Amino acid sequence: MNEQPDNTTFTGTIIRMVRPSPDITYDYILKLDKPYRDDNNASGMTLNVDQLVLLPGGAKVWETLENNIDKKVTLTGWFEWGYAETKHFVVFSIK
Repeated sequence: MNEQPDNTTFTGTIIRMVRPSPDITYDYILKLDKPYRDDNNASGMTLNVDQLVLLPGGAKVWETLENNIDKKVTLTGWFEWGYAETKHFVVFSIK
């Protein structure tokens, strides 16, 4: 049975990031207006997070991310585990 992740919403400013490696498509960060408490991360400790690595959930979302660099937005999506136990936020809606 496939379980659908819970949608989560965050507000902040989209910033272009430097990829950690050419083959890792982490191109965007959301600098959060308010940090959130992350109880589910690779360190096993509770962390206060002030930025999220973003991945577009589709081509239209990618275009919208590109057009909103350095702008304040509200994003909806969910978390997924990524490269080397990193966690990223998959974006499906941008307002």
